[in-house]
Amino acid sequence: MKNSILPKATPLFLLAAVIFCACGFAVSPVVAKDEAPPLLIDHELKKRSVTPHLSYMVDPIGEATIADVMRQTGRFEPLTDYRGDPSFGYSRDAYWFMFRVKNTEIDPVAWILEFSYPLIDYIDLYVPEDGTYRVMETGDRLPFDQREMPVRTFAFPLTTKPGEQTFFLRVASSGSLTVPLTGWSPPVFQQKTNIETLIFGLIYGTLFAMAFYHLFIFFSIREKSYIYLTFFILAAGLFMMTHNGLSYQYFWPDSPALAHRVYPLLLALANLAALQFARGFLNTRNRFPRGEGMLLAAMAVAALLVPLSMVMDYFHTVRATTLLTAISSILLISAGIVSLVRGHREARYYLLACIAFFLGAMLTAVRAYGLLPENIITAWSSQVGLMAMALLFSFGVADKITVMRREREKAVKDLAESEEKYRTVVENAHDGILMIVEERPVFANATMLKMLNYEPVAFSLLKLENLLPDTPLGRELVTDRHRRRMRGEDVPTRYEGQMVKKDGTIIDCVFSSSYITIEGRAGVIAIISDITSLKAAEQRLADQYEEIRAQYEELERLNQELSEAQDTQIKLNERLVEEKAQIQAILKSIGDAVIATDHQNRVILMNNAAERITGKCQEDAIGREITELLGLSKEALPESFDGITGRPLTLKSEDGTECAVEIAGAPLRAPEKGKGGASRTGP
Repeated sequence: MKNSILPKATPLFLLAAVIFCACGFAVSPVVAKDEAPPLLIDHELKKRSVTPHLSYMVDPIGEATIADVMRQTGRFEPLTDYRGDPSFGYSRDAYWFMFRVKNTEIDPVAWILEFSYPLIDYIDLYVPEDGTYRVMETGDRLPFDQREMPVRTFAFPLTTKPGEQTFFLRVASSGSLTVPLTGWSPPVFQQKTNIETLIFGLIYGTLFAMAFYHLFIFFSIREKSYIYLTFFILAAGLFMMTHNGLSYQYFWPDSPALAHRVYPLLLALANLAALQFARGFLNTRNRFPRGEGMLLAAMAVAALLVPLSMVMDYFHTVRATTLLTAISSILLISAGIVSLVRGHREARYYLLACIAFFLGAMLTAVRAYGLLPENIITAWSSQVGLMAMALLFSFGVADKITVMRREREKAVKDLAESEEKYRTVVENAHDGILMIVEERPVFANATMLKMLNYEPVAFSLLKLENLLPDTPLGRELVTDRHRRRMRGEDVPTRYEGQMVKKDGTIIDCVFSSSYITIEGRAGVIAIISDITSLKAAEQRLADQYEEIRAQYEELERLNQELSEAQDTQIKLNERLVEEKAQIQAILKSIGDAVIATDHQNRVILMNNAAERITGKCQEDAIGREITELLGLSKEALPESFDGITGRPLTLKSEDGTECAVEIAGAPLRAPEKGKGGASRTGP
């Protein structure tokens, strides 16, 4: 049996309570007394807490009846010194409460007993009436229309006769068991309800208006942070409405089963949305990789708890989602602190939003401890904190978008300048630039169009095959490599090929191709150089080289022949010198005069004897006609010395002296100079 009273701990207030306790604050101890004082009511009653007048008893089995309880009043323990709303944590036990009400007036007093925590499964109020007890049953496991008053909390309209009466209250719940009881006068309660309705309308109206506004912005600019923030505001807003009892009152009043399950479901969704918003807004994937893993793990748990909350026991799912909320809160604040320390601008709004929410939650928790009085600030701090959190998140996203827009505008400006420079470079490039997507040209610069003699419109209607000739270096090579490159195969980026002009002229080109993506479609960009003139020049150079090589070989052959001829000439000259020396020796040894002539009868050789006979030296005689040398007339000289043997002649010298001689002749033959003659003359 649980006899200890725990401080109030709901999922939204858990972290604030932990921080508050860690600061050294403590809950005032519960002092048990013999009997709790009665609750005094009169016509002056406006608002009065019932907690100091309560005594409680635990029913572990949960089967005790009012009759059983009335016999065990001695087991009740008073809560006279407990400040704030008593909470017994998560418990499956049933709790009985007893309090006395004393009407000090002389006539009956109408008043309202409010149980202001709307998440209790079963509440049974036993009202004394004519010596017995009338039970008033309510709770969130019962249809909303069975409540005594159509308000978000549990309100019991009572009329107490003069004197003192004892009331009993049975409370059982599978969630957090908190017992905030307050006595109200009907006018003040109605006024309080009206004010709450107005404030709740302003708060949740603002939240949902912000959510749909952010949704509209998301569809306008497609910034993911807005859709994450929309989901968070909707989930957190619906969760807070459920926590305040408004969702059951307005959304599903006839579905107590759904009202029972939706609390942990919305809490898990709020955690999931908050974690995802933090990931996207703070860009933890790139800026905080370690925290990214922890955030993803918490998101996985939250996503798992979403379907489990609809099938598992509420007692377990609400505790799991509450624990997850505490862990998520620590992760969210830690991610914000790390981002702020690392100098990211948007972390300022993020942390301010978290601080605003947790400050509101802390004020609510402190009020629940009874350490602060209840006023408009402490009563609405959690709702105001949530709205401030949503607003600051909105400001943060707006500021982030503004910064991103400025950066984008600067980037667009820089891009425009770069595009202008790129366009200038492309349009003035000496090489053709061609972009191909799905084997169709999607862009060609001016050089490319001029290279192929096409107009832009006509060129855009072509296919790749129309630009290539039906040659091995044309369609066969270029198309094959293009298709292999599109399949991701490893092909050379630079190679030689051929293209065809509009008039059918084939040109030789060098292709430098690369794989690209254009608006999500795969393609190829190629830088194409026309090398037709270069190839022609290369061919001319090759032909000239071949001609020069042939001439060189001919010169080599002629040089070889000349060298051989020179060698032969040298050998002939050497032989001639030898023969001449031999002839000279022979001629000198001959006693007769010997004169040799050419085919024109000019002297080319004579010996010493001939010099004596003619009276002329060989140097003076060479080149002179023989008739002149011998002093003969041309008529006296025979036409040919060939075959002359012993023919007598009379020679006449320059001084008139005559000499009788006998001439014998024989021919001297040269291969190309015709026939010459030689004569031997003797006295």
